[in-house]
Amino acid sequence: MFRSISIKLTIAFVFVSLIGIGLMGWLVRARTEPQISQLQDSNRDALFISFAQDWYEENGEWDDIGRGLGRNSSGNENGDSRRFARGIVLTDDNHEVVFGRAAGYRVGDMVKDQQQDRAQPIEVDGEVVGYYLSFQSSSGSDNAAAIQAINRAEDIFLQQFRTAIWLGAGLAILVALLVGAFLAGTLSRPLRKLTTATQELASGNLGHQVDVSSNDEIGNLAQAFNKMSIDLAEGERLRQQMTADIAHDLRTPLSVILGYTEALSEGKFEGDSEIYDAMHNEAQNLNRLIDDLRTLSLADAGKLSLEKTSILASEILQQAHASWRMTASNKQIELNLAAESDFDLSVDPGRMGQIMSNLISNSIRYTPAGGSITLGTRRDGERKVITVQDTGSGMPAEQLPHIFDRFYRADSARHTAQGQSGLGLAIVKSLVEAHNATISVDSAPNQGTIFTVSF
Repeated sequence: MFRSISIKLTIAFVFVSLIGIGLMGWLVRARTEPQISQLQDSNRDALFISFAQDWYEENGEWDDIGRGLGRNSSGNENGDSRRFARGIVLTDDNHEVVFGRAAGYRVGDMVKDQQQDRAQPIEVDGEVVGYYLSFQSSSGSDNAAAIQAINRAEDIFLQQFRTAIWLGAGLAILVALLVGAFLAGTLSRPLRKLTTATQELASGNLGHQVDVSSNDEIGNLAQAFNKMSIDLAEGERLRQQMTADIAHDLRTPLSVILGYTEALSEGKFEGDSEIYDAMHNEAQNLNRLIDDLRTLSLADAGKLSLEKTSILASEILQQAHASWRMTASNKQIELNLAAESDFDLSVDPGRMGQIMSNLISNSIRYTPAGGSITLGTRRDGERKVITVQDTGSGMPAEQLPHIFDRFYRADSARHTAQGQSGLGLAIVKSLVEAHNATISVDSAPNQGTIFTVSF
């Protein structure tokens, strides 16, 4: 039963409400009832002093004041008079007790000097005719009886006040229960949807989406789930595509090699240098593909080793220019150097040579005869930039986001027939990121392409 988050949240809301209501009730009662009791005492004192003043003004003396407070005809105090007398003392102007019974005083006793200072004077026509003393604090039970006897209206108010507190507490708990149930349902409903969607994802339904109905933390969680689901679906698609591409790229050279070896073994062909060269080239293609896959697997695992050293950017460009100048010349492509500035880089020279080779070979592949490729350097604020720009066929904008994907080919007709695995630019991106750098591409159809590596 208590495994449901809705029930847990509802109970939590009600529990917190109970604590809050209980504390509020206790504080209100603790702070209010003493004030009401004090008000009762003050009212009683004021009523008694007013009565005493009227009595003395009418009779001119304190004799038989008890009769006015409820003595019966026999001269004995009735119940109300006795209860009233407990806790208070009335004295004449000489501090001799004329009425009351409290703190050991009886009629005829003299009030002690230390207690005379707190006595309230009773004045008639501007003359002090007596004093009033209250001993409520030292006569708890007697005072309670006196208060109940004299101020029943205040007692009824206190009872109604307590009843109002309990009724308010009960109503607040009911509201807390309803609001808690509603909020718990609001919170748990999208969580249940996410649970169902997660189960769909676990069962293989990649790409499954949930509705996002809020902008709070749960809404953000739903958005993150949707993105993860899309990424998983895309990752699975790329994995399947990569598996198919690897199988295709392995099958092509293997088919050539197997065809030649089968023909040679059956005596259909006699071995010659042309056949052996073709077999050797296909074996090199296989070895190149295996090396590329190993490089990518090391990059994915974060185990790609880099032997960094300080080297000038111009030196990296000159080495790349020397390596590819002849290849470019054979295809009637001009390979140029255009370094606007020179700077030191802390890089792995071998890996940088691999980056430049992949970028240049890609440019040569898509640059027609008579075109040019330019290797350049420049500073862009605090960034150090190396560029490879060609005047080739370029690419449309929709292909640019995928240019660094594995086995992606802007022209699917050009693949392993040219000895290319489709992993070159993916390897470039992995090597660039291993150097804590970034790479971007800018291209347009018939306007060439520029690759920018930024350190």
